[in-house]
Parts: sequence; structure tokens; C-alpha cells
Amino acid sequence: MTAKWICSRCKAATVDAWCIDTKTVCEACFESLKFAPAPPAKNGEVLLTVDDPDGPLDEDEVFEPYTATQLLKDRAADKFKNAEHFKGESDPNGIDQHALGAKLDAGKLKAALVMGDFARALTEVIRVGTFGANKYTDHGWLHVDDGFNRYTDAMQRHYLKEITEGPLDQDSGITHAGHLAWNALARLELMLREKS
Repeated sequence: MTAKWICSRCKAATVDAWCIDTKTVCEACFESLKFAPAPPAKNGEVLLTVDDPDGPLDEDEVFEPYTATQLLKDRAADKFKNAEHFKGESDPNGIDQHALGAKLDAGKLKAALVMGDFARALTEVIRVGTFGANKYTDHGWLHVDDGFNRYTDAMQRHYLKEITEGPLDQDSGITHAGHLAWNALARLELMLREKS
């Protein structure tokens, strides 16, 4: 025999029941109620509460409360189950996109591999950029005629100077390797801008 519940709001018998702040409601009433967060429960979840004049049900009619987190998860699952927006995205651990803890970043670029792993090198490139901006002007390098070829030449000059003169550029006091990297980034940026 299937258990039946009595909705505390509309008093109809229902097989599918929802428990909200110790009140059992049918699915139709559940969808129509306006929810307000209650204080956190023992497990840290926020229970859903409703303003219902009927009062709480008897203890034997109450089952596990429905949490705000579960409600949001279920609604998101219904809303985005077949959404084209998430097509091709996945969690690297195989977690369903609607499950708690899912993050659709499988195959995406990992900026920390460059920003974190090359922090010192990037700081050196920033020194070069700041030196250049002080010597010339902020962002002026973007407007240099034939910039791609000229920054390619500058990159190669710094490589040769590192071999013949040592690691530091005499003009800036910054490493030739830093200047080489800055020029490599400048030519790459110009090349990519040209493509787009």
C-alpha cells in the first residue's frame, strides 16, 4: 500500500508530499508558496518556511525537511536540463552539472599555471613594461608603425646582448631576458589583434 499524506494547506490527500518547516504539503501547494529562509539547521542547511495558519502537523506525519539548497538544485535541474548554454561543458571529476560541488571547467584554460608558476618572470616583464611606459608613454607601443617586425628585432637584439654583454640591460638595469619576454609578448599581442 502506498503511503498517503494530507496536505496541511489544501487538505487534499497526496502520494508525493513535501515537508517545509514541519508542514507537509502537496506538490501544487509547494510550488505556489512563497518561501523565506529560516535559521540554519544542524547540518548548516537553511530550511524552507512558510506562513501557514494551519500550524504544524503531528510528529508522525513529518519527514526530513526540504532544504533551500535542495530546492535550488531541483529547480536548476528542471530549468537547465537540456539547456544549450551548457553544451560541451563538463565537470573534470564527472560530477553532474546540477549536483552540489559541480564546476564546469573541464578542458578550460588554467591561468594559475602561468600566473602562479611564472610569477617572478611576469613581474620582470611588468618592470620592463613600466620602464618603457616611463621612457615613452603608456600604451604607446600599440601605435608603433610596423610594430610586429620592430618588436621581433628588439627581441632578437636582447637575446644577442644577453650573450655578449651579460644578463642585465645597461639602459634599464633590467634583465635582457625580461626585455626579450616583453618584446615576445608585444609581437604576439599584435599578431593576435591582427587576426581578430
